[in-house]
Amino acid sequence: MTALPLFHLVQDNKLADDLVVGRAHIQRLAPELLGEIFLHCVPLPVEPISYQNAPLLLLHVSHYWRDVAKGTPQLWQDAHIGHKFKLDPCLIFQMWLDYSASLPLRVTLHINRPNDQEHETKVLDLILDNLHRVSKLAGHLPHNFAIYLHRRQDRSPWHAPLLRGMSIHGWDKLPEPGLTTLRDLRGCFVVPQLQILHLCSAPYQLSLLKFNPASLRELYNLYVLEVALVMSMDILSTFTNLQTLSFALHGMPNPEALQIPDRLYIPSLQYLQVASFPRYDPKVFLGALDVPNIEHLTIGCSPQWPMSVGPLLTAFTKNNTISRVKKLTLFGYITEAKEYMPWLTRFSNLHALEFTRCTVDAETIALLIPEQSTPSELWLCPLLSTVTYERSDIPWPAVIKFVESRSLSLGGNIVAADGVLLSEVKFDSCEGLADEQRSQLLQLRDSSSGTLVITIKDKDPNESKDRFYTN
Repeated sequence: MTALPLFHLVQDNKLADDLVVGRAHIQRLAPELLGEIFLHCVPLPVEPISYQNAPLLLLHVSHYWRDVAKGTPQLWQDAHIGHKFKLDPCLIFQMWLDYSASLPLRVTLHINRPNDQEHETKVLDLILDNLHRVSKLAGHLPHNFAIYLHRRQDRSPWHAPLLRGMSIHGWDKLPEPGLTTLRDLRGCFVVPQLQILHLCSAPYQLSLLKFNPASLRELYNLYVLEVALVMSMDILSTFTNLQTLSFALHGMPNPEALQIPDRLYIPSLQYLQVASFPRYDPKVFLGALDVPNIEHLTIGCSPQWPMSVGPLLTAFTKNNTISRVKKLTLFGYITEAKEYMPWLTRFSNLHALEFTRCTVDAETIALLIPEQSTPSELWLCPLLSTVTYERSDIPWPAVIKFVESRSLSLGGNIVAADGVLLSEVKFDSCEGLADEQRSQLLQLRDSSSGTLVITIKDKDPNESKDRFYTN
């Protein structure tokens, strides 16, 4: 929803005069109705706190508006706190605490002032002392947050009984004497209702949280260091209701030396995403997982250091049957048909296939093209209905032939059962599409009588360089 242009509204001198003297009709609205209107004035997504945006702007229109805004606690549930904004973070957070009454707060942090640790400490003290009011915590904490915890450990544990979602970046700098100190701080944050946990570049966070493993639904643990994986591994099997698990691993030159259990049984898991950086081979982790109900599998690597996906799938099938997987996403790989053939034959229940930032060869595409007169139940991935190519290098003639073979009857030579033809093909920012090839794809779409959706999104020439891995 687009916010009302209040800043420009109150700059109109005549309207401002009307508001001050009480002649404007909006001044006569009941406070409940006016408060409801105010809720639609907050920018979405929430912008940095400023006197040019609601809700602070509403305090400076008239006394009536100010009273209504201060008496509408729902206006003050989203607090952006940080030194990147001009307003004092302590003043802002205290204002949101006061005006939100007893409602839970959703807090976004941007705290990093290494040259002013005294003020940084003051902000962190205020936030942690009121952590019991927070239902969602996101953003960036300072890199020396572990040092802060070490200095403030006499005030722990901090209780956050309302906290259900947490998405945090940073604070990976170790205090002296290092890991031993952090082990002493295990469980310093008590979050019994935590359901969604996103950690990025924060290898020691998981050990500092005391939560109910049965409550956790989503865990994203990105850029995990070796020691962090060891500290996390011993509790993964206790996540009995975990539905989403995402890891991006790096900094592990000798993964065989890790004491990873032979079997990590997570029966509730439906989505698994594993990506690797240079110097780490995730086969050890994949080989330990036992996720019998997995439906979506994503395996990724850096496009700058591509890996072979075959050994990873070999490791994954040690304890798992990939015939349950309905969606497969490959990120950053260079595909080779000889490598994919043994695996595609086993994805008998695959409905969706995605290639993101991959280099796909024509032979791999040809594997999915059925021969004429072949019954659909004998096709490779016979239930495949959705294919996506995103920012990938693809052989357009082979792709067009594949789309045609899986979306049309080819003159009746293929016996197609219900639900096995392609219903959607998406091309997002893939280069090299000639005008003639574009026309062929659109003709396939138009001749399908609405049963096939083909979406072509050209690459934006002004698009900035993509990050390797995003959540």
